[in-house]
Amino acid sequence: MTKHTLIPRPAYEPKSPKSPEPLHIKLCASRAAWLGNDHSHYIKKWADKDLENLKDLIHLTVNWIDSALTTEKIKKEMSKPK
Repeated sequence: MTKHTLIPRPAYEPKSPKSPEPLHIKLCASRAAWLGNDHSHYIKKWADKDLENLKDLIHLTVNWIDSALTTEKIKKEMSKPK
């Protein structure tokens, strides 16, 4: 029988400048995850935040991703001046 050891995961904070996603996307997404997880617990860590705050963070994350994708598209389509 194999014994398993649980290794605690640190709270996610975007720190890597080498990551392909801009840090603001990871920042908003991680905060949305925090609030989403918080709503599944009886005692909340973010008692002053509600589902509207979660919706705002999800909306921000989607907008940042959309902006990043649109920027990459424009960079490819207009890589050189005419």
